[in-house]
Amino acid sequence: MASQLQQMLRGLVSMGVGTGVCAIGELGALPTPPAPDRPPAPATEKRHSDFTLGRIAAKRALAEIGAPTCPISNVPGRGPSWPRGVVGSISHSGGNGVAVADSADNLTGIGVDIEVWQGGMPWQAQHTVLTPEERRWTGLQRGERWATAIFCCKEATYKAIPESGAMELGFQDISFYPAGAGVVAGVLRHRGLSGTVRARYAWSEHLVLACVELERDEIRPANHVVR
Repeated sequence: MASQLQQMLRGLVSMGVGTGVCAIGELGALPTPPAPDRPPAPATEKRHSDFTLGRIAAKRALAEIGAPTCPISNVPGRGPSWPRGVVGSISHSGGNGVAVADSADNLTGIGVDIEVWQGGMPWQAQHTVLTPEERRWTGLQRGERWATAIFCCKEATYKAIPESGAMELGFQDISFYPAGAGVVAGVLRHRGLSGTVRARYAWSEHLVLACVELERDEIRPANHVVR
């Protein structure tokens, strides 16, 4: 499973982007992580394992780009604290942790999301996650994974935008449309930010995965003039 997931993840990122994967079956054979790589107490056993999976995956992604594999602490309201000069993202679900990382000289942000596919998304949840335009075009597609794939793409997008937490971005603030095999493009419509995003996605029998890479000026403050 880990090798298949690693292959899926590599297929979603550009050349030179570091990727890391960790499966829960590996944890018993690995040393106890240092305190910054453990979740704040108190933490349930599941929370502890999820956090550890993500941190191990992150260190593997950092190693791939030659960055320091130092402990990655959590900054309240901002997520993982990456080494200086690095952008990255972590996600975990279904006993798997994934991470991506790259130099801040190459990208302004990067986001990844993984979700377990457990059947079709309930109608009420679809109305929360999908815009009316997305509900129309996904309804024309075969298969029931589309709603979960769009959810993943939105989560990956918000992780890639440093200002997303402060801006309180919601699911209705970006609308995706098909842009090629395994790719969707999105238009961000928010009072504080604007721009376009391309997200890559893939799915297996039980997992859905998405990644977003942001280059300079793809996302900018609303009414910002690019010079």
